Amino acid sequence: SDRLVTRGETDLIWNYGYDGKSQVASAHKKFTAGGEVAAGTQSVYNYDDIGNRTTLLEGGTSTLGGGLRTTIYKGDVANGASALNQYVRIERPQSFDVTGRRAANATIIVNDVTLTNGDYQPGSGGSGLYFRKEIANTPSYVAPDNFEPVEVKQNGVTLTPDPDPVQYLGMPDPGATLTYDLDGNILYDGRWTYTWDGGNRLLSMSAPSWTQPAGGFLAGRALKAQNRTDKAEKHVALCLKPCEPCRNHF
Repeated sequence: SDRLVTRGETDLIWNYGYDGKSQVASAHKKFTAGGEVAAGTQSVYNYDDIGNRTTLLEGGTSTLGGGLRTTIYKGDVANGASALNQYVRIERPQSFDVTGRRAANATIIVNDVTLTNGDYQPGSGGSGLYFRKEIANTPSYVAPDNFEPVEVKQNGVTLTPDPDPVQYLGMPDPGATLTYDLDGNILYDGRWTYTWDGGNRLLSMSAPSWTQPAGGFLAGRALKAQNRTDKAEKHVALCLKPCEPCRNHF
């Protein structure tokens, strides 16, 4: 059966929608009191006839279906995968959501922009503790990878999950051309470069190297992939190890 609701935070629940093939077609969070949609939590998925994703709409306002950003997955000719069911290009929006919780009646500032009543939920009067702000990706630091600085302040005091005041979120190439090896394993997806062994097992994932700016913390910089063989049962497990947490929720 299809899961319709999942309870996460005490005052928010995930709601899911499905298409005629039982593929997840949508997901969003709602506040348990009043049923208001939590801004920045919406996702809408579209697929081709054999299940390849063609578009992803995400983010959004507190209105269901409102203010969504679109990612387009393209094959050789049009939207959707190629004849080999491979994506050739992914066109991504250059913005993202910063969300979090504040103390009662506190003022939140995101990248020097003071949030207004409409940025707090639930309710329209600005008394809610949940906040969301959409940030355009105009990075002040650009290396082989794009990094967007994010600083959140509560009543003038930096509110951050990590020790440094500024978080740097890695943003993928907005129009990446994907590459594959002869076995169909992906080699590059616009952010990560992958290496595989002769048995088509993932060995590592790496992103371009960079020098971290002083006073900043890079969120989600690297993942290490390690194939581990269980000698008794000959099973291979893929271990993805986040070296640094990727966070845009404060």
